[in-house]
Amino acid sequence: MDNPALFPSEATKRKPVVICVDDEPAVLESLRIELRRALGEDCLIETAEDGEDALALMSELQEDDHEIALVLSDYIMPNIKWG
Repeated sequence: MDNPALFPSEATKRKPVVICVDDEPAVLESLRIELRRALGEDCLIETAEDGEDALALMSELQEDDHEIALVLSDYIMPNIKWG
């Protein structure tokens, strides 16, 4: 019989997710590199180039039972108004 401790369930294999949102691809790539360097393989790092893509990504991740640990977003982005 298989030992369940040696075969973790899908839920326990899921890593927390850090989402980076910026309209400049070079900034997103820099963030991805620096976060990977700082966090190693402890978190998944996802990116989105606008608010709509970020919201869709968050919805998809939540449907798959991923924990969204952090969202880093550029404050000034096209087509988004704050306040």
